[in-house]
Amino acid sequence: MKHKKKIIGWQQIIICIIGIGTLVPVLNKYLTLHHEYINEVRGIKTCNKNNSYFIQLLKEANTPYFVEKIAREQLGLMKKGEYLFKIIAPSNSKNVSH
Repeated sequence: MKHKKKIIGWQQIIICIIGIGTLVPVLNKYLTLHHEYINEVRGIKTCNKNNSYFIQLLKEANTPYFVEKIAREQLGLMKKGEYLFKIIAPSNSKNVSH
């Protein structure tokens, strides 16, 4: 019965060094790509949330209530026949005339 000769000593060390030397750059590239993938997935989720928000905003913008609200609050407009009353707070300075 013949026994195969086992690789021993320095041969095993050389094989390990070659294996590690090959594996380290591949592992580094994998980790870099995985990190980029995670960032892209986060970016997509953020875009989807923003997209949902803007879709809802567009739906609201097409309602008469929203148009009236913007006209009143941002443009200072009123409907025909309405009156605007402004309440002015009294001034704190005492103006005494003799």
